[in-house]
Amino acid sequence: MKIEGVGVREISEEFGTPVYAYSMTALRQSIEEIRQLSPVTRYAMKACSNTRVLKEMLDCGIKIDAVSVYEVRRAIKAGFKPEDICFTSDIFSNVDDVHFCLENKIFTNCGTLGMLEEYGCAFENAGRGNLKVSIRINPGEGAGHSKKTNTGGPYSKHGIWYDNLNEARDIAKRHGLIISGVHIHIGSGGDMDHLKRITG
Repeated sequence: MKIEGVGVREISEEFGTPVYAYSMTALRQSIEEIRQLSPVTRYAMKACSNTRVLKEMLDCGIKIDAVSVYEVRRAIKAGFKPEDICFTSDIFSNVDDVHFCLENKIFTNCGTLGMLEEYGCAFENAGRGNLKVSIRINPGEGAGHSKKTNTGGPYSKHGIWYDNLNEARDIAKRHGLIISGVHIHIGSGGDMDHLKRITG
């Protein structure tokens, strides 16, 4: 068996086992196919934060979606510019994370009213940062091939409940923020008809 023309035995002898081997040809092909779907493509780096994979994404013009400040830092270290990174979360792990996002003007996608409030207070006090934010909305229902992959509805912790959008708007306004984006993720393995009905 070979990967990119290199024998699996050769790879194991050089690097030991266990070892992960990636096909850059297959990766580039997948990237090109995905880029045809949207003018802006983001890679959810929680899928694989291998630096070589990240550098390939960067070289192909892909932007990053990070779910922790650790991932944000790793993306920057791999060469991504802060403006090419979206930090999506329900909370800031600590005060340092908020300040890091402000200092680097990381576009932040807030998944809870509390996170939006925390960012707004820190933004106002610091007098700097990215005044544009995005919010993740829970539309009240979700979909997925199992309960574990369902990320919408009353049993999901993710997203600002759709009835609380006026409160999100008020928090942003109070702190001088602009909600410039809306994010929705109802689950993995669902069908497009369900998503169209929810967002329609």
